[in-house]
Amino acid sequence: MKPKLENLQARLLSRISAAARAGKLEEVAAFSTHASRVKELFGRLEQLEKDAEMIAHELNEIEGIHENSKRPHSLAPAPAAKNGSVELDELVSAITTKRRDLRILEIKIDWAKNGHPGGVEMIRESFASDSLVKLFESLRAHFSSRAFDVGSTVQVNRGPFVSRNPRADFVNRVNGEAYSSQPVRGTDWFVLTHSTTNEKVRDVRQLLEKIGLKPGTFSVTAVSR
Repeated sequence: MKPKLENLQARLLSRISAAARAGKLEEVAAFSTHASRVKELFGRLEQLEKDAEMIAHELNEIEGIHENSKRPHSLAPAPAAKNGSVELDELVSAITTKRRDLRILEIKIDWAKNGHPGGVEMIRESFASDSLVKLFESLRAHFSSRAFDVGSTVQVNRGPFVSRNPRADFVNRVNGEAYSSQPVRGTDWFVLTHSTTNEKVRDVRQLLEKIGLKPGTFSVTAVSR
């Protein structure tokens, strides 16, 4: 859809320019009306893309719960039930709870207390996955390539925390499906983001400890939007 709109926009601008040079004001007005409609469609498309991104993030959160529910240690022992109704009820309950509380990450780092320039940095993006990207951008600014050297050794539930080869490293070994990841701007590294917010909290704490930040100089929590 976007290429088609861009093509229409380019054609209309060309027509408006030609009509203006020729002094054909009626044509300018007519083409301008169409150009306004195309601009409006661009706005709708942008909103649709944002809505789709939000749905994708929420689906990743729910899928994370679904995967966790399959692990023996993730569910409390339950009595036997016909047709697996207890397991289904637990899964539905977990998903409903998650939908009510789609939390985000809040990361605070006191750089001065770690011998780095800057004061207290707060990372709190609209999505927990975006906060992971922002964190690695910040770590790169303070630790250069070491941020990724350390990050690639931190194993999370579904692979290394960061990778240069997500197609190979961020894959479900059972069904071959790719896990969600996001690129770190200005690098060829990708962050594995396919996890629940609670898992992200645990993984970030592990990363910051491993990279050498002093205890008590950082905090990582899951907060409501």
